[in-house]
Amino acid sequence: MNTNPSNESSGRSTPGRKRSPVVSTAVFIAVFVGLFLVLQQAYLYGKQHYDDLLTHTLNAAPAAWLLNTTGLGGTVVAHNGVIRTPEGVMVDIHKGCEGFEVMILLVSAVAVFGGTWKRRIVGVVLASLWMYAANL
Repeated sequence: MNTNPSNESSGRSTPGRKRSPVVSTAVFIAVFVGLFLVLQQAYLYGKQHYDDLLTHTLNAAPAAWLLNTTGLGGTVVAHNGVIRTPEGVMVDIHKGCEGFEVMILLVSAVAVFGGTWKRRIVGVVLASLWMYAANL
C-alpha cells in the first residue's frame, strides 16, 4: 500500500531509492567523459601558452636534479626541455610527452568514483603526485 501517492504520480524517486545499474553506468560514463574533455581542453589551451613551464620547468629540470642528486648521470644539465650529460648524451622531452594527459585521465576517473569529496580530492592529489614522480 502506498502511503505517499504524490511521489508515484509525479515520477520522482524517493530519497532511499537507487538508480538502475544501466542508468548509474550511463551517468558515470557521461560525467567521466565530460570531465575528461573539459580538462583535456584546458590542458591543450594551457600547453600553447605555457609550453616551457610544462616541458622544462616541471619535467626536464626536476629530472636533471634527480639525476644529479642520485649521481646516476654525472653532472646533468637541463636546457629548453633537453637533458644533457657531459658525455654528450641528450634526452629531449617533446611536447605531449610530459605525462599530463595520463594525469588528466587519472584525475577524471578518481573524481567520478563514489566517496566523499575529501577522499576524492586526497585521491586526486596523491594519484597525481605518484604519476608525476613515476614520469620523472
